[in-house]
Amino acid sequence: MTLRWRWEPWSADCVLRGHTEEIASLQYVDHGNKLLSHSEDNTVRLWECASGREVCCIPDVPVVHGFDSPIFRDPKLSPDGRSLVVFKKDSIEIHDVAGQEKPRIIDISNQWAEDACFNPSGKLLITRRKLHAWDAQTAQPVLALSAPISQGYSSGAAFTHVDLLKSVHTETLSDYVKALEGVAINAIVSPDATRVLTWIDGARHAQLWDIESGKRLMAFNPTHDFKPGKLWGPTQLEMSFDGIRVAGRFENDFETLRVWDLANGKQLCAIPEIKETECLLSPRGRDVLVYRKLDVNHYGPLLIYAAETGKLRGELPITNAVWKISGNETRLISVPWNFDRAPMDVSIWDYETLTPVASIPHTSTSSHLAFAEDGTRFVCESTDHTIVEWRRHRPEYKWGVLVLPELWLTIVLGIAFVVSFIRRSVTAR
Repeated sequence: MTLRWRWEPWSADCVLRGHTEEIASLQYVDHGNKLLSHSEDNTVRLWECASGREVCCIPDVPVVHGFDSPIFRDPKLSPDGRSLVVFKKDSIEIHDVAGQEKPRIIDISNQWAEDACFNPSGKLLITRRKLHAWDAQTAQPVLALSAPISQGYSSGAAFTHVDLLKSVHTETLSDYVKALEGVAINAIVSPDATRVLTWIDGARHAQLWDIESGKRLMAFNPTHDFKPGKLWGPTQLEMSFDGIRVAGRFENDFETLRVWDLANGKQLCAIPEIKETECLLSPRGRDVLVYRKLDVNHYGPLLIYAAETGKLRGELPITNAVWKISGNETRLISVPWNFDRAPMDVSIWDYETLTPVASIPHTSTSSHLAFAEDGTRFVCESTDHTIVEWRRHRPEYKWGVLVLPELWLTIVLGIAFVVSFIRRSVTAR
């Protein structure tokens, strides 16, 4: 008996040279045609993946450490590829990639801007944590909520029933904000910056809005399953990339992770006994990924639940590692936490079957990775602070012998029987 499994060959396809210090963030942009990198040398660089050419370099962009981690302040490229957003301590700068215009500056010294991204049309720049929408061409504010928001940290005046009635009957996001002026509004923005979900602590109503048009898409009332207002705000809430599903845990039932369909407000599943973990929806909202926290410095394994049923789909033995899923949900990549800058092995898994398909030894010198949308390429930092892009080739099929004592005994006895039968047949003739 033999075992047959698929093994994918990967090879270094391109080396990007230019940074002189440790890489702080990597991300594919422009449908995987370009790469954005931010380094401790205080530069943000845009690369062309096919040729390895450096398209532009923006200097004097320090990496922010501590609570304002660079994880939340990665540079962003506009959908048309003409503008590049970088964060500084008290400002957001919108740079012209061609370098022909002066950067447009947004002052955030009195605000809390955890992250920023363009909406799909590129007209608006959306900042999170305290939701603001800015005109990407003029850097002028278009919309702002009245109080800090999202992820369970809200402040502001308490709402009244009059405020609630006003907010329920508003049809546009700007009117909603005006009706609740001075009231603490919780909100979460979809990763593609098209939708925002808002609610007030203590109220059983939530609203789903289209950010660019300002129109209300859905109003959740007490007849719906999704009632975040009664729960004193979320301690953790994640929205799928397209804003169709949301998963979260709330303070009154912190150990239960719930997933809702925002199209109808129905709860899809409830996963119990989820405590002290990191939870994330897969890019297409199909699965809920739970990374268990064993103690302060130890995480793992990675549990994958089906979002529609809440059933455990599989478990990956990934511990103390950074992991990412390709946008099309075909591959998952992981690399161990790396604090001493030693080259570490990169592991790649088939996300559909949850089986390993590749292991690339001594590849990455940091825990910063970027995975292409189609799962065929990834980049990591190599020695001398160079960036290496790896490409997947046609899979090979490996064969191996399943070694079991009972199996070998059966084979030996079978061969002995055949030989004995042939000898008797020859003797009889």
